[in-house]
Amino acid sequence: MAKREAYAGTITKVKDKDLFMGRIQLGFKPDGKPNRKTVYGKTKAEVAEKIRILAVQFGAGACYDPSTMTIKEWIEFWIDNFKKLNLKPKTLEVYKQVIACHIIPNIGHVTLKTLTAMHLQRLINEKFQNGMASASVRKMHNIISSSLDQALKNDMIPKNPAKAVKLPTLSQKAIKYLTESEQKRFFEAACKDDLFPLFVLAAHTGLRLGELLALNWGDIDFKNGTISVTKNAITVEDFDNETDKRNVTKIQDSPKTRSSIRKVPLSDTATQVLKTHRQNSNNILVFSTKSGTILNQSNVRRSLHRLLEKAGINKCGFHTLRHTFATRLFEKGISAKIVSEFLGHSKVGHTLDIYTHCTESVKADAIKALDISGL
Repeated sequence: MAKREAYAGTITKVKDKDLFMGRIQLGFKPDGKPNRKTVYGKTKAEVAEKIRILAVQFGAGACYDPSTMTIKEWIEFWIDNFKKLNLKPKTLEVYKQVIACHIIPNIGHVTLKTLTAMHLQRLINEKFQNGMASASVRKMHNIISSSLDQALKNDMIPKNPAKAVKLPTLSQKAIKYLTESEQKRFFEAACKDDLFPLFVLAAHTGLRLGELLALNWGDIDFKNGTISVTKNAITVEDFDNETDKRNVTKIQDSPKTRSSIRKVPLSDTATQVLKTHRQNSNNILVFSTKSGTILNQSNVRRSLHRLLEKAGINKCGFHTLRHTFATRLFEKGISAKIVSEFLGHSKVGHTLDIYTHCTESVKADAIKALDISGL
């Protein structure tokens, strides 16, 4: 009698019960007998999904007994089979870095069956006490918890121990921005640099570096004085082997978040600089190499650091120009809601948390205004 083909699954209604039962054969045991698995669910669709998951696991060589499967084995399978297709390339890269550098070295050897909240609480505490930022600690916890949620759905564990972990309070680091004097000195130092137009646009629109490098001339509306932000340039590890290099730079059709899709008005200064730059550009991209390809983000940052040093300003990141833009707006009395929309933040509260130094100054000026108005 011919052996039944692996991956064959059937779904039947359990008699006298409000349940469906699914059965699937996953190859054969060492003794030659069929390796069958049985799953249950309240709906036929639920059972079908469980069968699909078992088939995928078996095909990937990961159909382990949950009692012996380690966190390393599970989380690597989870990221490749449940998350890869749903994550943007840069986010996937971050997930894989956190998993490889922080999760696997610490709890990778622990089995799914024996993992407890104490394992995770100890990991969280150690990372935070050793200097990891609270936001990074929370990101690591979120990755672990999400992977365990999937394991729970797969009936591999009875509960998600990550839900019982207490996380450190989220704290916002003080941001770096240029004062008006520093901003003036910086642009005096940068005025003859090839990237001068890019730096001006960054300081006058608050666009992220990836958003700036993804701009093409069709995104610039000189008539109405606006820029449409709809794309993002990213440099990520070449997971799909698209090139012979470790990293690949490409334009992503959607920016960082849904709220990042926006129109930002152009100042007169930015408009004039862009018009001059347009006359000297023959490429589709607003900012590009001489051959028309996407600028390397690391090279842009190196140019920024060189010009900051030339201007006598302490080294800082490209995001400083974005922070400078927001700070100038707050200093001019622009509302937090408007600033948040310009920056592409999803919540006004997030903007207020970042620019506390500005809002505190505005509050102080408001109180002083009471004295000016008299009794």
